Amino acid sequence: MLSIEALQKENKSVISTITKHVGEYLKANVLDEDQTSVPKLHPDDNLLIDVLPRGIVKELHQSVKQMALDGFKKECLQVYTSCRREFLKDQGLEEGKLSSPIYMTKMTELLENSLEANSKNYNNPTLGYIFIMNNRRFIELEAKLCGLDPIFDNDWLQKNTTEFQKNLELYKRSSWNKILDFLKLDINESKPNVAAELMKQKLHWFNEHFDETCNVQSAWSVCDEELREQIIKSIENILLPVYGNFLGKFQELLGKHAYEYIKYGVFDVQDRVNNLFLVRQ
Repeated sequence: MLSIEALQKENKSVISTITKHVGEYLKANVLDEDQTSVPKLHPDDNLLIDVLPRGIVKELHQSVKQMALDGFKKECLQVYTSCRREFLKDQGLEEGKLSSPIYMTKMTELLENSLEANSKNYNNPTLGYIFIMNNRRFIELEAKLCGLDPIFDNDWLQKNTTEFQKNLELYKRSSWNKILDFLKLDINESKPNVAAELMKQKLHWFNEHFDETCNVQSAWSVCDEELREQIIKSIENILLPVYGNFLGKFQELLGKHAYEYIKYGVFDVQDRVNNLFLVRQ
């Protein structure tokens, strides 16, 4: 009986430990202290085997095996079955109804809601999208590093990838679409002088907004180099071809005088983009 009681106590300890770690993460990375807290979870008997160190589980198996060999198999089974049923009843649970994935789902839902809510706290919506991408990548990396992949199932990992891509697209739309608008070639080709003047204005405003965007985002940080490279590559894919096409048309209209107005060549633009998100926290 003492072994069963110790097992129950250890099970509660496991739940408390998981809740504590999630709470610490939320407070350190996502939440303000007065916003929300990690809900108290009821311990589930199945969770014990899922998270206890293998050494402890092995010792428990050996103890039960020895009890069975000594002729106490029936008694051991009766005590375990009785205590297990009593334990579940005390927690308001039914056998076979709840298992650890449900608790993990609650945890991930809490993280999802917290990320979304806190991303709205930024005055600059673009930074809110970076915040979500940072935290989603961080959770994914920590899950792999700590061997928690089985807890975050394939459905959640797929959802995490989808949400990451969605926020990457929102980031580009809010931050770079306006810059791309300056590079649109909706010029009346029958009037080259008018077209040249319009392109001069477009290039001027491109330079202004491109400088401002790069200056601001050079002071932002992302959680790892792979994420930084992924964002930068995505920017290059939409920006460099359009800018190169614009410069080609501009040079056709102005000839050698075009260089009087061109502040950045294509490689200069690429170099500035490659220097975004270099700050490390």
